[in-house]
Amino acid sequence: MYSEWAEARREEIAGLRRQSVLALARLYTERDGRAGEEQALVLLRSCWLEHPRDEDILRPLMELLGKRDCYQEALAYYEKLCRVLEEDGQQPDSHTQDVWLRIFARNRSSELTLTRLSLVSNRKPNISQSCQSRM
Repeated sequence: MYSEWAEARREEIAGLRRQSVLALARLYTERDGRAGEEQALVLLRSCWLEHPRDEDILRPLMELLGKRDCYQEALAYYEKLCRVLEEDGQQPDSHTQDVWLRIFARNRSSELTLTRLSLVSNRKPNISQSCQSRM
């Protein structure tokens, strides 16, 4: 439907938008502290919900949520990512898995969640298992 040049340009613009969103989120948090975190969360959430396969946007979103003790919301986004990627026979990137593990390792009350997802402390999860272990 679109010519090759238009498709290439569309991908370039999408990449620039992603870079802009990430840079703006960093700027908000560095410049405005806690209030900036709120702005960054709004920005990252809206972008990720439009592009639920974009792990580069999801990682800082999950990190901010973890910093604010919003573990259930971070888990819900991670599980959504798992579902979306499973449709294509894929798994989350190892960097995304590491962020997910760090978030839940910080929260002692998450032990129940980790157990429920069949994870062992200080071990990388079997992501295919954890993605399939839905609530």
